[in-house]
Amino acid sequence: MNDIHPIKPPIELAVFSETMINIALFFLLFLVLVTFLLVFLYFRKKTENSKNKILEPEEVNTKVDHYQVAKDRLADIKKYIDKEDFKIFQLKISNIIRSYLSGISQENFSEMTSMEILQNKKMNSDLKKTLEEFLTISDREKFAKAKHKKKHAEKVYTLALLIIEKK
Repeated sequence: MNDIHPIKPPIELAVFSETMINIALFFLLFLVLVTFLLVFLYFRKKTENSKNKILEPEEVNTKVDHYQVAKDRLADIKKYIDKEDFKIFQLKISNIIRSYLSGISQENFSEMTSMEILQNKKMNSDLKKTLEEFLTISDREKFAKAKHKKKHAEKVYTLALLIIEKK
C-alpha cells in the first residue's frame, strides 16, 4: 500500500487568471482616460481657434467711420493737456492724425515723415496748409524744447480737429 499515492488535484486550465484580469482592467481604464484627455484637448483647441479666428475679407467690417474714430480718440486725449503731460499728448495726437489720414486715403501715413506727408499729391491744398501747421508745431513740441507748451498743445488740438473736419 505504500506505492499508492494520493490523487493529484485536477489541473485548472484558467483562461483568465486574476493577474490577467487586473492587467486588462488597468489597460481599459488607461484607454478611457486617454480618450477623455484627447476629447478635452480637441474641444479646447476648437474654442481657442474660434476665438483667434482671422476674419475673412468678406467678414471684416470695412465701413469704418474714420471721422468718428478720430474725433472720439481726440476727445480721449484732451486729458493730457489738463495733466500737462505734453510729450504723451503730442505722440498720441500725431498718431491719431496719421491713422486718420491712412484710413481715409488708403495709404500708410504712420510710417511717413512729416515732409513725406506734405509731399503727398492726393491732398487738397487747404488740408495741406492746416496739416503743415499741425506737423510743424507738433514736431517742434516732440523734438525740441519749446516754451508755452500748453498754448501749443491747445493749438495742435484745434488744428487736429480742423484736419478731420476738412476731409
